[in-house]
Amino acid sequence: MTGAREIIDLTLSREPTLGAGRVVAVDGPSGSGKSTLVRAVSAQAAARGISHRVLPLDLLYAGWSGLAGIGATLDALLRPLATGAAGHAPTWDWDADRPGGNLVLEPVDLLVLDGVGAGHRATADLLTVLVWLDGDTHTNLGRALARDVDLHESAGADPAAYRARLEQWQDAEAAQFAVDATRERADIALG
Repeated sequence: MTGAREIIDLTLSREPTLGAGRVVAVDGPSGSGKSTLVRAVSAQAAARGISHRVLPLDLLYAGWSGLAGIGATLDALLRPLATGAAGHAPTWDWDADRPGGNLVLEPVDLLVLDGVGAGHRATADLLTVLVWLDGDTHTNLGRALARDVDLHESAGADPAAYRARLEQWQDAEAAQFAVDATRERADIALG
């Protein structure tokens, strides 16, 4: 199975695509293990002395219905980086369910995008390596619920309502993946 070392090796074997930097996009359905893989990629980059930043896309979705706009958000954020300038994007305050502050992203040697839509077609030309993680819908939903339910219950959220939102999110992901053909365009497909 391909792991973090192989992802970094492949990334470094390719020319920079984001100005002087490179981008690894880790995409796939919620609960498929993206963040776990991203942590390993980040650790591998750190072990090699590569300046890098992990960008969880949860910061950028405009709420539960925000997946549809992630391509435009990523495009606005990454295009300036391709010219050596800082990128800017609005964030989302999930607790208040409203827009948050502005994210400023300075150029780095390696940017690792973590989340659904990381491989969006709008920025396909800027991605150095696209990694796809898969899994079946039921298992992914169970993992996502196990990961998030304690956090949301402690904030007073109704677990049944949260599950319904995740199921709606899964529908939105499936539609986005079909339009973007993310799995088919991936350099590495796992799961």
